[in-house]
Amino acid sequence: MSRSVWDSTLGLTAYHHRDEGAVRSHLQLVLIAYTLLTHLFLEELRAQGNKFTTKLLAKFSVRETQHRIRAMVAFDALDYVKEHNTQIDHHVVEQFRECLLAA
Repeated sequence: MSRSVWDSTLGLTAYHHRDEGAVRSHLQLVLIAYTLLTHLFLEELRAQGNKFTTKLLAKFSVRETQHRIRAMVAFDALDYVKEHNTQIDHHVVEQFRECLLAA
């Protein structure tokens, strides 16, 4: 994995703890996050009917996978708000959804 992905995307450059236990905990969390993102990517490939190959794995992007997860969470939140909150104008929710789709 390239240094820039570890540093900027997974947050290693922002880590300022000097305590060994805190550093170990942070590294474990970063590795868990990377593993979960990789798993999501592979599950999406399988759902599309693709089999795991090294060539397909080379297309894995941490940033794109993070973006898809954020979008899924945002759409779920919008659906929840639309179904459970009568004080919010549903037209505003739909406009926000369209903005998310355009991004």
